[in-house]
Amino acid sequence: MEKLKKLFSNTAFDGILLIILGVILLINPGGTMDIICFIIGIILLIMAAVRFITYARNKEERSNGSFFLAILLTIVGIILIAKPTLFTNIIPIAFALLIGYGAVVSMMQLYNKKKAGLRAPAISWVLAIVTLVLAVVVLFNPATSLNTFIMFVGAAIILAGISLLSSSGGKSAQK
Repeated sequence: MEKLKKLFSNTAFDGILLIILGVILLINPGGTMDIICFIIGIILLIMAAVRFITYARNKEERSNGSFFLAILLTIVGIILIAKPTLFTNIIPIAFALLIGYGAVVSMMQLYNKKKAGLRAPAISWVLAIVTLVLAVVVLFNPATSLNTFIMFVGAAIILAGISLLSSSGGKSAQK
């Protein structure tokens, strides 16, 4: 038992796990999102079942929309399990709209500064334009953008794992 404790408290072990997770994200970003959607779908179905049971057993719950929420959770859970790409395609689109909005607001503020005779730094214009271009690219190619993002996360996790391995020196962490 003591050896098992040491194994799980070992920084090197944590680093290896992070590297494995990062490699999985790099190799199969789309499949990783499908697994995440499946897990979230199962959780939502469990939440819906609890809502249905609570609704059936507790008369006070019947007036607060609990039944409607249970139906909604069931529908979303089934969709996430059956068609995860519907969800995974929404994430980058929402992200693109959000950063695109931010870029447009930045450009409007920069324009208003210039119009008022104030200095609008060139780097601010460049950053706003680059952000808007990235938003448009993501908006028109959401699946590839999500996979690329997941691959960047995978690479970052691998680097974190390598950092843990290099800092561990092969010794267990002391508490």
